[in-house]
Amino acid sequence: MMKIEFPEPDELPEYVNEKNMPDVSEIPDCFLEDGYDKACWYLDNVDMNVFESQYKRIKNLNNARKLDFKAWKEYTIEQLFVLYQGNGYELIRMEEDVKSGINFVSRTSKNNGVVAKVKKTLTEPFTAGLITVALGGSVLSSFVQNKPFYTAYHLMVLKPKEKYKMTNLVKMFICTQIEANKYKYSYGRQANRTLKDIVIKLPYKEDEEPDLEYIDDFMNTLNYSKAMSEIN
Repeated sequence: MMKIEFPEPDELPEYVNEKNMPDVSEIPDCFLEDGYDKACWYLDNVDMNVFESQYKRIKNLNNARKLDFKAWKEYTIEQLFVLYQGNGYELIRMEEDVKSGINFVSRTSKNNGVVAKVKKTLTEPFTAGLITVALGGSVLSSFVQNKPFYTAYHLMVLKPKEKYKMTNLVKMFICTQIEANKYKYSYGRQANRTLKDIVIKLPYKEDEEPDLEYIDDFMNTLNYSKAMSEIN
């Protein structure tokens, strides 16, 4: 077997030491999990300190609370949220303002539902932090809106009931639960009348209220949780 000899640190050319390349052990798990190419891309392009400060998970996976779906309780959307009909605006009748306009949310599954920026109308936009759900088009596409917004037709806006203090991470978790019902709306079926009755499962406390802290705790262990929690 051929023996490979490595140079001593003081034998390396000066420019190698000056490059100050990060150690492989410093690559975040989320890049290593995606394979060799992504790990190399990280080494070449990412400032480790910036990445850690902006995108890291908030809590360590070793301390995460485990999800036990079997013990969860069913809740309807109407039990957790106040439902508001969207604005019902037509984009073609709106005046676009790319630089400083208000987000315009449509029934698409892309780009958080935002398809344009428009000038403010006489109506106040919905506030940031609410959930939009498409009732038609890409049915049940659900997003937490990170900026004030207007909506097109056939969108519902969900605001957590006053007694439920939901973080953005909890709202994102619930969005995935809503979207898990998409299979019920094939062949052009819409959710106009049935959204309020859609059932989602959540962990619960002794008083049978949803355990939102439990969900937030779990979500904070995910990659990029720091960035997701600061969308407002």
